[in-house]
Amino acid sequence: MAEEGKPTEPGSEPNVKPEQPAEDDKQARAATPSFASADSEKDARIEEAKARVAAAKDAAQKAAPPGPPRAPVKKKEEGPKPVDASAHTLVKRLRAKFGEAIIEATEFLGQLSIRIDRSRVLEVCSALRDDVTTPFNYLSDLTCVHYPDQKDAPFEVIYNLFSIAAN
Repeated sequence: MAEEGKPTEPGSEPNVKPEQPAEDDKQARAATPSFASADSEKDARIEEAKARVAAAKDAAQKAAPPGPPRAPVKKKEEGPKPVDASAHTLVKRLRAKFGEAIIEATEFLGQLSIRIDRSRVLEVCSALRDDVTTPFNYLSDLTCVHYPDQKDAPFEVIYNLFSIAAN
């Protein structure tokens, strides 16, 4: 037996094994049946999964045989377009009162749009507010649109007016 404080020499005691390098330890563990069986189980599962994927691909190809080519996709029909609204009663009244200040009138999806000369906007909006038949008494939105191609006036101000009484 080894004495306390004295180092033991490898192989001097029957129950003590000498230390092995790390590579030998890895080889020994790989050679044991538990590691070998774990690797083989993992490999078997991988092979089963590959077989299931291949079977699913084959079934999908057999289930949907290639048919005749599809017809080309038709272009969607274009939606509604703005129409000229110069015959609208309100536009006629405004043209009679303000003449050339009313530049253009269009209707799109039931909404009337009137382009007005910018120097007379206040005058026309006041008349629309004070009109007895259609009093536009609610400014629901004030915004602008940028037209970069129009060099002289690239921005247009948009007034969305609403008549609460006349809906």
